[in-house]
Amino acid sequence: MKNRPVFSASLWFWFAFFASLLLKVYLAHLVPITGDEAEYIGWAQHLQSGYYDHPPMIAWILHPFILFSTSNICVRFLQIITAHFIAILIYFGFRSFDREKAYWIALLFLISPISLFNITILTDTPLVLFSFLGIYWLFLAEKNDFQFHYYILSGLFLGCAYLSKYLMFPIALSVMIYFFIATYIPRRFTKGLLVILFALPFFIQNIAWNYTHDWVNFLFNLELRNKNSHFTFLHLFIYIGFLLYIYSPFVIITVIKHYRISVTLMRGKIYAPIALAAILPMVFYALLSLVKKIGLHWIFCAYPFLFMLLFGLLQTSAIRQYTRWMAYYIALQLIIAITAFHLPLSVWQTKSYFSKINWFLNYEQIVPVLQPYLDQQFILLTPSYAQSYLLTYKQNKTAAVWGIGTVHGRQDDLSNDFKQFDQKNMVILDLDQKLSRLSIAPYFIRYTIEQKELNGMPYRLIIGYGFNYARYRATVLKAIYLTYYQAPAFLPRGELYYKNKYQF
Repeated sequence: MKNRPVFSASLWFWFAFFASLLLKVYLAHLVPITGDEAEYIGWAQHLQSGYYDHPPMIAWILHPFILFSTSNICVRFLQIITAHFIAILIYFGFRSFDREKAYWIALLFLISPISLFNITILTDTPLVLFSFLGIYWLFLAEKNDFQFHYYILSGLFLGCAYLSKYLMFPIALSVMIYFFIATYIPRRFTKGLLVILFALPFFIQNIAWNYTHDWVNFLFNLELRNKNSHFTFLHLFIYIGFLLYIYSPFVIITVIKHYRISVTLMRGKIYAPIALAAILPMVFYALLSLVKKIGLHWIFCAYPFLFMLLFGLLQTSAIRQYTRWMAYYIALQLIIAITAFHLPLSVWQTKSYFSKINWFLNYEQIVPVLQPYLDQQFILLTPSYAQSYLLTYKQNKTAAVWGIGTVHGRQDDLSNDFKQFDQKNMVILDLDQKLSRLSIAPYFIRYTIEQKELNGMPYRLIIGYGFNYARYRATVLKAIYLTYYQAPAFLPRGELYYKNKYQF
């Protein structure tokens, strides 16, 4: 009788494991590639040691998959399996304490919203994976007599997390606090130093790249994207709403209800690294949300740890009950999501956001319209990095970005050289029909506009002849330089990348 619930828990886990895997493969096939994903695929096809928006790990880790295929399932394969890999490690980490409970907590994580629905390529995927592995090895060190090699592995994986995304900062902070308060660890500062030393090469690589590329990573993440930040409680309420959704209301309520035990676990043996990595990022981003709008994905770096914390807070019966509730919670969302993707396009035609949905679902239909111009060696451009990357992804021919653009997606500044377009002919896809005559006419000997339609949505093709690079450089490229490449004076500068490229 004693083994029966263990068998039941394992049966449910492995059933959910393979069922959710098949579901995620189906969703990956169903949902078209997004603009962000197309950008990362482009990075992976042209490997570099750094990129404008983010460190390079997403490209490095995606590269082996695109060598096989650029199909939806292949390029998203890492995203599909990451949550399953983490769930198995959660089980193995806890099974020596309570095998049945370990299965239920791993299952609870596996069928949670982010684990199940997050099938698109994100820079957060390697961030979640490597942040988890970095903390996981500290957790194993707690269980296995604090051997030195655990700390080396933790440092390596935390370094990989840093090279994935700067949003791992609260995880790094939790590790620092862990070594200060875990006084029971023999030679704890030596072991903490090991973590730092083995993470340091990744930090140095990123600093070296930024030094020779106008510090664009830091400029983008610390300044440019934060210019409109201001104090407001609204962002805090939105952030709380995100937490309630991604973890489910009953998980958040449980953690709040047992906050005293959570604080105790932060200082206690075994659970300390997990408890800190679960709670500190949540509190950190809650405080930051008072002055900055926090995206749903910002907390992903700590996502698995709150579920792992429940192992120390709840009895097996309660976790089993929560897993049942999570199944109902996720089933409702799944029905809504799949129904929405199978609705006919005509349902959305009267909505204000129809053009975005139409483009997202049907952008492939525009490629044959562009092909005659591409066959004549016209340069293809759009005013949007997302549109340009999607067209590049579908036709395997570079689409550049026209105009100053936004703070996002500026890798195009590094990838394309407008000097090479001088006197060339161009076709500009103006999907939103917002490009004015003044933003086009000065840069061509002549141009024409062709009106087109995509499933009832009008758009324009602007055909420009004889691109005037000198004038474009003096206005648009100069404005880009002054807006996006002005690093603070106190930062040492290597090669002034953008300035030297266009000789400003």
